[in-house]
Amino acid sequence: MTQLNEHNQRNMKSILLIAFITLVGTSAQAQWYPVTSGTTENLHDIFFVDSLTGYCGGGGNAIGELDSNDSGVILRTTNGGEGWETIFSADSLAVWNICIVKEKLYAFAHKGWSWYLVSTVLSASPLKWSVRPIPYSPWEPKVYNDAIYFRDYNLKKLEDDTLSTIVHDIVGLFDINKHGLLFVSRETPEGIRIYFSEDHGMTVDTLSPYPSIVSPHQRTFAQARLLPDVFLIYSTYPIGMLSSFDRGKSWTYHYVGYDNPFIIDKDNIFAVRRVVGGQFLIKTNYKESYIDTLYDLDFVPSKIYFYNDTLGFVIGEEGNILRTTNGGGTVGINEAEELKKNIKVFPNPVKGLLRIDGVVKRRRKASETFQKGPNGSRGFGYSCRSVCTTG
Repeated sequence: MTQLNEHNQRNMKSILLIAFITLVGTSAQAQWYPVTSGTTENLHDIFFVDSLTGYCGGGGNAIGELDSNDSGVILRTTNGGEGWETIFSADSLAVWNICIVKEKLYAFAHKGWSWYLVSTVLSASPLKWSVRPIPYSPWEPKVYNDAIYFRDYNLKKLEDDTLSTIVHDIVGLFDINKHGLLFVSRETPEGIRIYFSEDHGMTVDTLSPYPSIVSPHQRTFAQARLLPDVFLIYSTYPIGMLSSFDRGKSWTYHYVGYDNPFIIDKDNIFAVRRVVGGQFLIKTNYKESYIDTLYDLDFVPSKIYFYNDTLGFVIGEEGNILRTTNGGGTVGINEAEELKKNIKVFPNPVKGLLRIDGVVKRRRKASETFQKGPNGSRGFGYSCRSVCTTG
């Protein structure tokens, strides 16, 4: 028994050492941490042109309705999202989407049922803004090959201020990139119709229909994603993921009950999990064989966005912005053969109570809880409240 206790103590000392190292780190070492946006307007869209320069738009509530005190805003960062400044503001105008094409910023905004195009040349000093009404509804705009594609019942393209129609059928969801054009259109007796065009709309292949469990009319939080030889459709009526790994010849449906999905790759997503009394940022795969809880959200998010594999953001109500610079996943520490640990920290960043869970040698599980002390979020302000091991 004494020998076993000494073994446990050695393992616990190792975990405590890692816990101490983790706690000493500042917010720059956290997986997700808040940054100051400089606005209290609800934020709807975010887009980065490189790792330093990005833009964010907002105004109005979750569907763009404005109160008398609301105003539309466009924010800019030049330091990778650590700090933001307001470069455009207009009363009674909700900025919904932002696109950058050829050094020109295009922002789609609406007031009531009317849409407006807000634009400026980014190289101008000072910036000169144009705000004009537009006769279309630009839902889900995407930039490809110096043109803006969007849904307006059918699929349209805006290039050099010239508007054209790419797909004349009603389009519910789409994605366009160097791999081609993927879109969902009308429903047939066999199911919804899904289409793929390798030449971006010149010729279109009709893929195998999917049984009518998924509606073709998808908007809020739904998305299509075109990856090399992988077609993904995240639906919200009902909530789930359609996937095809044979270029649309066959489809598989997995129930995934989350909001605001951001598709990372062919297997995994970041998303928001809502529970009674709160909501969490999570990472999971479509089969839910794992669910990593990453952050306890204290605001309603509107979008999860990653510029690359490491730099990512969550934006939402009242100007809230979360940032990550290391991919946003759970904290993992894998050391050599002697200890073989896998450490997870929750919540991250810490808001008051910190739990560290680990698996140590011989699969013994250890859990430690730290209470926040008077020195705030820096590690020296925490004290160990409880330690538990199970074998």
